[in-house]
Amino acid sequence: MRRLICYGDSNTYGYDPRGYLGGRYPEEVRWINRLGFEGETVNLGLNGRTIPHDAGSIERAVMNISANVNPEDENCLWIMLGTNDLTSMNNPSADEAADRMRGLLAALMEQEPWKSNPQNVLIITPPDMHEGYFVYDDRTPAESLRLGETYSKAAEEFGVRCADLTGHDIPIAPDGVHLTEEGNAVLAKLLREYI
Repeated sequence: MRRLICYGDSNTYGYDPRGYLGGRYPEEVRWINRLGFEGETVNLGLNGRTIPHDAGSIERAVMNISANVNPEDENCLWIMLGTNDLTSMNNPSADEAADRMRGLLAALMEQEPWKSNPQNVLIITPPDMHEGYFVYDDRTPAESLRLGETYSKAAEEFGVRCADLTGHDIPIAPDGVHLTEEGNAVLAKLLREYI
């Protein structure tokens, strides 16, 4: 059996930006459920999540992910984070986001099954951000476009894969960060080649 663990923020969770109370798209709309993955998928998306970047948050993240690993399965881990990091930084920086990702990867690579199978880990760049309700400046979208470059370097250092989706026209809601229904479909289509 194959198992795909997806660790991310609201765009992994399936947040529906048409409401303001934390609503969620139906399962059939969420990109994870539209991949056509043959096996079990585990959605570890959480609204507001940033890349774990201190000892405590990294340890909790690794424990959360490890608790969803089935030793009898072929486990794959996809991580899509960085949007909340850029929007919460005083000086948004794709380099800093990539350094945070390195910290998480370093901890994961000490654990099985990732230690033995680093190619089963995929870092995904979040959809490009645009000016909107949650994005008020020019620098944040510009730095989101640099995540492909910085994440690719970090992934190469640890022998994991990177899905650089920057520059793709993935439909985003007027808030500037969240996937629309169509955006979920486009993202799923782009990610199928990484299964």
